[in-house]
Order: sequence, then C-alpha cells, then structure tokens
Amino acid sequence: MTFPRPDRSSMVVILAGVAVASSLFGDMAVYTVLPITYRRLGLSAMQVGVLLSANRWVRLLTNELARRFGRRWSDRGRVVTALVLGACVAALYGTPPPFLLFLLLRMLWGLCWSILRQAGVMTSAASASADRRGRVMGLYNGIVKVGYVSGTLLAGFLLDAVGFRLMFFTLAALTLSGILPARSAFASSRAPEVDPPRAVDGRFSGRRLAIKGFVFGTVGSGIIMSTLGHVLYAASGESVRVGSLILGVATVNGIVLAFRHLLGIVGSPAVGRLLDRVGVARAELVAFAGSAAALLFAFAVPGIVAPVAAVAFFSCGEVVLIVSLSTEASRTGRVYSLFATALDAGAAFGPLIAWLLVGVSGGSRIGFFAGALLFVACALIVGMEGRALTGRARRRRETRHGDSV
Repeated sequence: MTFPRPDRSSMVVILAGVAVASSLFGDMAVYTVLPITYRRLGLSAMQVGVLLSANRWVRLLTNELARRFGRRWSDRGRVVTALVLGACVAALYGTPPPFLLFLLLRMLWGLCWSILRQAGVMTSAASASADRRGRVMGLYNGIVKVGYVSGTLLAGFLLDAVGFRLMFFTLAALTLSGILPARSAFASSRAPEVDPPRAVDGRFSGRRLAIKGFVFGTVGSGIIMSTLGHVLYAASGESVRVGSLILGVATVNGIVLAFRHLLGIVGSPAVGRLLDRVGVARAELVAFAGSAAALLFAFAVPGIVAPVAAVAFFSCGEVVLIVSLSTEASRTGRVYSLFATALDAGAAFGPLIAWLLVGVSGGSRIGFFAGALLFVACALIVGMEGRALTGRARRRRETRHGDSV
C-alpha cells in the first residue's frame, strides 16, 4: 500500500506547525511544574498567579507589534529569532530566576509567542487557495496542539527524572530543534497578505470577529479551565468514583483539561475539511449553539456530569471554533492580529470574571451559566452575519440579472 506524497502547500503547513509547536515546550513546563515547585523556589501563591498570566497580558500589546514586525522582517528571520529567544527564556527558567527576572522572562515569551503565532497562521493560510483554507488551518492547529500535549507530558516526566534545572535546559534544546523546519517553511522575504485588504468586509472581519474571539477566550480558556476543578470538588469532594476506580479530583480535572488538546490533535484536520464543505458561518453557528447547550446542561444538572459536559464543550468549542475562527481571521494580518488580541484578552479576563461570579453568588457552577449566555449571544451574532451576507448576495444577483435584461 502506498501513500500519496504531501504537496508543497501541505509540507509548508506541516513544517510551520512543527516549528511553532516546538516553541511551546518551555511555556507548558511552567504551567505544569510551577504550581508544584513554587514554594521551593521562594515564590508566593500570588506571584505564581502573576507569572502564569503575565505572558497573556503582555500579548494584548505585542500581537499588533508582531504584525508590524512582519512589515520589516522576513518571516524566516523573525520566526528563527523568536525560537532562539524562546529557548533562552526556557533555559533561564531553569536557573531559577528571582521573581522580577522571572516576570520579565514571561513577558518576553509573550512577545515571542505573538510573533510565532502570527507568522505560523498567516504562512499556513497563504499556502492554499480560499476553498482549501479550512483544511489547511485544521491541519496547522492539530500539529500545534501536539506541542501543548508533548510539552506538558515531557515536563512532568523530566522533572521527576532529572530535576528542575536539567528539565528546562533539555526543553530549551528541544525548542531550538524547531529552527530547521522553520527555515524550510517560512519565506526569506515578507509574506503577502492572504487576501487583499480591500476584499475583506471590515464590518464582519473586524469588530464582530473580535467579539467572538473575546467570548471564546473568556469562556474556554478562562471560565471553564479556571473553575472546572472547583466544580468537581464541590460535587464530589476530594475523590471521584468511576466504576470500581477511585480517582482524585485533581486527576480527573487534569485528564479532562488534557483531553481538550488531544481532541484538537485528532479532530482539527477533519474539522478543517468539513469547513471547506459547509462553510465557516454554518459551522460556527452549530458550534456556539452546541457549546451553549453543553454548558447549560452542566449548570442545570448537579453532580459529576460536569466532566462529561466539559468534554462536549471542548468538542464543539476547542476543536470546531478555534479552527473556524482562525480560518475566518486569517484573511489578513491586521484582522488576525485583532482576533488574537481579543482571544488573549478573553483568556486573561476570564478567570477574574469566573471567580468574581463564584464569590458573589456562592455557587460553583454559575460560570457555566454565564458562559452559556455568552455563547448564545455569539450564535445570534453569527446568525445575523449569515442573514446580512445572504441579503447582499441576493442583491448582487438581482443587480446582475437587471443588467443582463
């Protein structure tokens, strides 16, 4: 049995995805090991929270900066530079640094990730025609998700095997391995916009897309990720019985949250192909509505049903929406930068919103209800966009028909 060789556009996407995925090893290690080792490092719990969120806050400024870098630097030059800086940051994590230096390193990593994400998405989108863009973005997102999963698993294994310092030094070396695929995937000159800016309707590609990105980041990366463990603990205490097995609530929470990335690896390429067939708008409408239904179910039905609802939410939200929204945003660098900033803002504000609601209401599941309402609002936005675009297409057909009579 023989397999067809990937075409040039597919190879560009694969290599770009591998390069960007390799940059995530150090960042995922911070999320994995810092909550465990922070006391030995002389850090307080509040400082841990600041460090884990600093890279997100700084990206509210650096996403646009990364787009402007693209006007002056070649894609290859800025990606390789970001990979080298990311490897240096990961190595310095292992020293370990005092809090203020650690904070500066997290902010520098935020800039690196802005550059890598912008270049990876735009290069992948530019490698294929408009009718294959969903497939391309699905493949790219699936490969990048491998970096999230492998970085998390490697960090836990290496911490136990070789210790804190050697773990980060090893992950820094693995980050440098992304330079080789980056040199092949990214152009030595500045890449053109995927679609001409005048061809993109700003009313739909800018403001409303930013709203959808902010809501998606607020609910998925913010509310659900930050409160799921609290919901599980409130429902079942410190352990959860699954058949004859008794699992710790932290273990169940970790399994569900890791499963979101595994779903992305497996499901993103298939979702991308589906988008090219049914269209982005239809997929987004179903995904926002399905995610809202899953969250309402988790809110209405108490108990251990929360992990099941979270898996259903991640299936609709994390897999379908991230591919469809990225595909919609990738038409121009300016639009994608705006979308990425809105996404990061939601991820940064989401935990604050979630825990404020928990503190005010006293209920652990109130965030699920708030997330459902936000997703219903986005479904309505998508529906209004669809009707507006349908009306415009109808008027164009009528105009052409009138001209031909």
